[in-house]
Amino acid sequence: MKIKLIFFLFIFFIPGLCIYSIEIEEDAYVSALETYNKKDFKNAKKLMEEFIQKFPGSKYKAGILLKLAQLENDFNNAIKMYDDIINTYHGTESEIEAIFLKGVLLFTGEKYDESKKEFKTIIEKFSESIWTEPSYYYLLLNNYALKNYDEAEKIYKKYMDTKIYYNYKSRMDLAYANVLFAKGKYSEAVDLYESVLDKTNADDKNIYLPFVYEKIIECYKNKNDTKNVIKYEKELNEKFSGSVELLKNKQKPENLSYPSLIVDKEKSFFTVQIGAYTNKKFADIMYKKLIEKKYEVFFKTEGKFYKIQVGRFSTEKDADDYAKEFIKKEKLKSYLIKKID
Repeated sequence: MKIKLIFFLFIFFIPGLCIYSIEIEEDAYVSALETYNKKDFKNAKKLMEEFIQKFPGSKYKAGILLKLAQLENDFNNAIKMYDDIINTYHGTESEIEAIFLKGVLLFTGEKYDESKKEFKTIIEKFSESIWTEPSYYYLLLNNYALKNYDEAEKIYKKYMDTKIYYNYKSRMDLAYANVLFAKGKYSEAVDLYESVLDKTNADDKNIYLPFVYEKIIECYKNKNDTKNVIKYEKELNEKFSGSVELLKNKQKPENLSYPSLIVDKEKSFFTVQIGAYTNKKFADIMYKKLIEKKYEVFFKTEGKFYKIQVGRFSTEKDADDYAKEFIKKEKLKSYLIKKID
């Protein structure tokens, strides 16, 4: 009789406990993601770390680890986290996503040669992945940053020859127009800038239209085409009031509350870059933390990246000496010395 009772309990109650356990796991996963999507990153990180501890064998673990890597403030730790995911989830979509996000982080940290390797891996080994198209974009940006303009041109043409991508088309056109401009091919560059202008909505968060106007104006100035210079300056002022002053300061509207690294060309200096973020929330946190400690801090935007820089120094050695003490004091692990011209 006892054996039958135990069997009855196993059949009817144990599966129920399993279903309940699964529901708890899914609820915890959804709760962590919802908190992340609300940009409550501090609590999201806490929930995700708790999730990993409670459900170490979860099918959602890879996704949680990817989010935790994105929430990691320390550059070197984040790279290690991506490497761990790449090695642990080899052959899965999570591996490809980790390679891509690692590449973006390296690009943000201005480690362009290392970043290129990650995006090349995706293009060459995972050509049908959803991460392939944006990898072309970042590969082009890396080569542009390295002034490898001929290589950047090859990447653009390869992208165009595939004839299967479209989500990054405008961004690729804009990036390649910048390459043409850098090579002094102003006629070709302005045609591409104008095409980007024609097909981009003012609310497109991926392309800052006043910047496109500025490049078009510069192209026509270099071509000594006064008529078109006047035309586009007028359009810029009419459509984006106040943007001319922003462009002079190399700023975007959201950065007006931060000191910017704009100085006279005769007064160039060195500064210490201690953070570069794709997430403005983390940049804000670091900026406010350092301001509260009375440091001289600058907030700089380049494309989608938010960079935090500290101090002004007349020589590179002075900046480097300061940086070594600064990162030790603030418990940071990396920095870059930047010259501001």
